[in-house]
Parts: sequence; structure tokens; C-alpha cells
Amino acid sequence: MTFDPEAVGRLCYWICEREAIRLLKEAGEPPPGTTDPILSAWSFTNVHREDDRVSRWLAANWRTPHADDRDLWFAMCVARLVNWPPTLAELGYAAPWQIASSPSWPIVSRAARSYTATPT
Repeated sequence: MTFDPEAVGRLCYWICEREAIRLLKEAGEPPPGTTDPILSAWSFTNVHREDDRVSRWLAANWRTPHADDRDLWFAMCVARLVNWPPTLAELGYAAPWQIASSPSWPIVSRAARSYTATPT
């Protein structure tokens, strides 16, 4: 397998610049934290997923408190489908047995189906 050195260089630049932006933001520096016109104008995911806002919320509210739950994998899959902490907080931890008996989860299920593309 061969790699284009220029493409690898651009990827390495993006990784370093994006991480620098995150560190500046966490230090309380004002945006944009870079002189790069694209990185200053657009939003990009963090280099490390664990640094994303939703990942941090999940770690604090679901993953760590339920670390010994054998159904944690299921809750994490559901969490990534919803991917919005205020909604996840309202719904509560998504254990399979809780979803079946919760009045809120069927509403989410119906809403998710309404956004699913179906053949016409």
C-alpha cells in the first residue's frame, strides 16, 4: 500500500491544528483559535472522540456509573443513535428492560422511524 505524502501531510496538519484549537478552547481562549480559514469558519469533530461534549456527558452520566452493567454496550448504542445529552438525560439510562417499560422510549422510537427514509 502506498500513501500520497502530500495527503498524509495535510492529515497530520489537520490533526495537530484541530487538537491545538481544542486545547485553546478548554483554556478559555476566545475563538477561533487558529488562523486557518477553514478550521476557523467550520466545525469539526475532535481528534479524540473522548474529547467530544457528548462522549464526556456519556462517560460521566452513563458509562462510569453503569460500568458493571452487562447491558452497557446496548445503552451506548442507543445513546449514539440519540446523541443529544438533554434528550438522553430526559429519557434516562437505556437498559433493554427499561426501554420496554418506559413511557418515553416508545415516543423516541416513533420519532426515529419518522426520520427513516422509506422507499416511495
